[in-house]
Amino acid sequence: MATKIEPPTTFPPPVGWNPQQPFFSLDISHPQEPGGTSTVHVSCRNTHFFINVSSADWADSPHLIAEYQFLQIILKRLVLGRYGMSDFFAWACRPLLPTFAEINTTAEAASRCTVREKLFPETRVYDLKSRSGELVAEPSDSPAPPLPQQYGVEFSEDEYAGVPTYLLDEVYTENGLETLVLGDGTTVFCKMLQSIIADSHKRELRSYRKMHAAKFDDAVRVPQLLGLLKDNKNTVYGFLLSKPENEMASLANRLGRSPPPDLRKKWDEQITTTLEALHAAGISWGDAKPHNVIIDADDDAYLVEFGNVEFTDWVPSEFAGTPEGDLVGLQRMKVVLHYYGEDMYGDGTVNIEDHGECFFE
Repeated sequence: MATKIEPPTTFPPPVGWNPQQPFFSLDISHPQEPGGTSTVHVSCRNTHFFINVSSADWADSPHLIAEYQFLQIILKRLVLGRYGMSDFFAWACRPLLPTFAEINTTAEAASRCTVREKLFPETRVYDLKSRSGELVAEPSDSPAPPLPQQYGVEFSEDEYAGVPTYLLDEVYTENGLETLVLGDGTTVFCKMLQSIIADSHKRELRSYRKMHAAKFDDAVRVPQLLGLLKDNKNTVYGFLLSKPENEMASLANRLGRSPPPDLRKKWDEQITTTLEALHAAGISWGDAKPHNVIIDADDDAYLVEFGNVEFTDWVPSEFAGTPEGDLVGLQRMKVVLHYYGEDMYGDGTVNIEDHGECFFE
């Protein structure tokens, strides 16, 4: 019979710690060897903390060593009785809670920060030590490791010639990176560019430039490229796009609510009209599927995402990135729009997440 593992008597009760803002990132690096140093990563507003945790620093505090050994078991099992990973973070972060609160108060007073501050936060390194039997956080002599950067694509000046550009220090965020505020107060939608799919983003920029040159009327429902978010060199971090004033949902989401036939017909006509105009201007959609059609609060359909041709699940791979492929995707969407989604599960909902090419085979 397995021995029941109990927490040390000094260990705090489970808290189910569910940190909200300003804590928006939590992670941990495990030691390579038993007894090694774990590093807890915590982002608080625009400051990133590296908290080094090692029992070697608590030789005079056996109760802290016992607590840490219990936490090591949680790390291996993820859940232990009523305890889980959140209790590890709560335990390791407890000495820094006053620091987090101070940072949060300062950030709330400022109300917003630049995108540069968000992407490249201040970093601080602390070591958890024992002082008079209490766990404390002391500034570390260890240098802060580099933070991984998932955003940023190198463009040549020719690739974005004529497109307005905004520096990271000139654009502001009040929360995340999806909605940004320009210096003149204009609110825009930002599509951040992931480094690992640079080719898709370059293809998408070419499409947006063609849309701008085509001078479409209002019947062609696509986002407008308002500018590029970049550094003072040629690294572009985001496309700044027109943002509808109302909340939006994807066509896939709206079909899950079994919309009435008149709306389905309206969306069919709007999608078809927009796609015909794009093709006439020499622009391919590339990844035609319900997830890339956005329905705004006025029930109008907008086409989005013009860069992906590698991972298309509604367009045959041999036709990806071509008008022919777009038409295949369009016809499949017409099937979904008119013949699929009539409360197939009997509970008022429909799920089309898994219906790509396999749905039509």
